[in-house]
Amino acid sequence: MPRRRPTLFLHLGLGPATYEFRRCLPGLRWNAVAGLYAFAAWPARVLYIGETTSFALRLPGHEIWPEARRLGARHIYAMPFSGTASERRALERALIGAYAPACNTQHRAAGLAEREEPGLWFDPFDSFDAFVRQVR
Repeated sequence: MPRRRPTLFLHLGLGPATYEFRRCLPGLRWNAVAGLYAFAAWPARVLYIGETTSFALRLPGHEIWPEARRLGARHIYAMPFSGTASERRALERALIGAYAPACNTQHRAAGLAEREEPGLWFDPFDSFDAFVRQVR
């Protein structure tokens, strides 16, 4: 049986909405763009979800990355977000509440009480040609 490889996309479902995160390489240079990110282990296990005003400032040297790696994370999935900071934080809290990632301790307790089964899947297809720069 051929070994499956991690896909380029991670979809996190939240109610009727689906959020598409793109796999990025941890060691490459990040751009100063606001968004959300997830540390994930293969197959389909989200270990940490976070938000930032700048991927370039937040992701290099992230304090949770070593713990997430110890738990099996090898990939960072990122999604640029053009909404307001409060919208970005609200989405982060909702995703943490829905998925209860092992490395997140904040925002989790409130979301678990109203937790419904979230939709989580990795997309085996490349939806667009290139994401050559780390989150533009």
